[in-house]
Amino acid sequence: MEKLLQTIQADKNGQHPSVLFASGRSILASIDAEIEKAPDMKGRNKFIKPRKIAEGIIKVAKVTMDKNKQLGALVKNCREEPDSVEKAECVDKDKWSPPRGIIPSKIPPRQALVRKAKTGNTVSRRSEKTSRRSKSVKGQKGKEVGEEKSNAPIAVTKPSVESGLADLIRSSIPAESPDVEWDDVIGLSELKRSLLTSVVVSQRRVKLFVGLRKPKKSFLLYGPPGTGKTLVVKAIAKASGFVFFNVLPSVVTSKFRGESEKLISSLFEVAKSYEKAIIFFDEIDSLAMKRGGQSEHEASRRFMSEFLVRLQECSEGHNNVYIFAATNRPWDIDSAVLRRFQVKSYVPLPTREDRCLILKRLLVEHTLTPTFDFEEISGHLEGYSPSDIRNICSSAANYPLDEYLGGFNDSVLNKSSFLDVSVDLPIGETHFLKAIGMTPKSVTKDELKEFEKYMEH
Repeated sequence: MEKLLQTIQADKNGQHPSVLFASGRSILASIDAEIEKAPDMKGRNKFIKPRKIAEGIIKVAKVTMDKNKQLGALVKNCREEPDSVEKAECVDKDKWSPPRGIIPSKIPPRQALVRKAKTGNTVSRRSEKTSRRSKSVKGQKGKEVGEEKSNAPIAVTKPSVESGLADLIRSSIPAESPDVEWDDVIGLSELKRSLLTSVVVSQRRVKLFVGLRKPKKSFLLYGPPGTGKTLVVKAIAKASGFVFFNVLPSVVTSKFRGESEKLISSLFEVAKSYEKAIIFFDEIDSLAMKRGGQSEHEASRRFMSEFLVRLQECSEGHNNVYIFAATNRPWDIDSAVLRRFQVKSYVPLPTREDRCLILKRLLVEHTLTPTFDFEEISGHLEGYSPSDIRNICSSAANYPLDEYLGGFNDSVLNKSSFLDVSVDLPIGETHFLKAIGMTPKSVTKDELKEFEKYMEH
């Protein structure tokens, strides 16, 4: 690879600058991919020199193109409108070779778009199959043709990061379209109303949200585990139609150890390439712990600095990215990070009314005994999180099944004649009381007191 770069560099005066630029970018992306695969620092170091050469080639080509404004305009127009190659008169077309990725004028523009949408690359020959394909999309715009390839969220602008790193971000932290409906989040009415106003309504009634009413764009959700913090963020992403990036601590701290600040910077650039996006940091306390400890690593400080810059940028409304974060331990988060979150909302354990609604939602497909009392059972579930209640419902639903199957010995159950016959297995209050007695609360009283103490300050 280094020899290839040196050959290109030696012949840079004989090649068109746009060709040099495209070649350098392509090779640089390949080098970044190889660096990521390297098992250790020694393996990465051997790519340092080739990377510097590639960066030098790109810099020389870019400076040359910037000096020739007419050429720069032509390159830009060729990417956006292939027909402009034929219309341009400022460059001698016999001496000019379009760089890789720019569609040659000999190929009809619509056919070239079809080829690019199907293969990801342009080609120089016309095939009968492509000719037929181009007729079938007559009248469609180029973007619409490309969209036929995938239903995934589509970026509206090109991210200002290296293509290799952008691809790495997309594979490690893929853009999602959450399948969580607004009604799936039971309770939390005040929080849901606040988020609906800040994220959804503000996008639809822009003129209402000006001056001091400018919508907030950074939110910290804190509270006991299992209360639905992640669920409500996914629901707001679904309701707003935003692309959703779910950043897990394990991805940042392990796979990108030592390069976390580069990851965060690239992640925000990729997110900004979409029309609207939500970046969600789960367990933010493990990524943004209080600084100043003796065991603090240099990589952690670099990550924190970059994260603070991006968080401030988002909060000031300079981009189309919304930041959400969730934590069970807000007191462990660095004070500078806490200050930059515009909205900090406590997500509590469900009230008795909410617990009753959760029970009805979870048991809607099951038969209950005639005397089953939702209010009575919800009273026994005080102090349990929604996650705990789901586990209790699952255990209670299995007790009637165990009782039914307990009437058969193993030899009968193992016979093929034991057919799948529909049997009514109603769930009763006794099953729930048994399940509650067997399920400890995931949130202790001491932990709840910690949250109360934290909110008093």
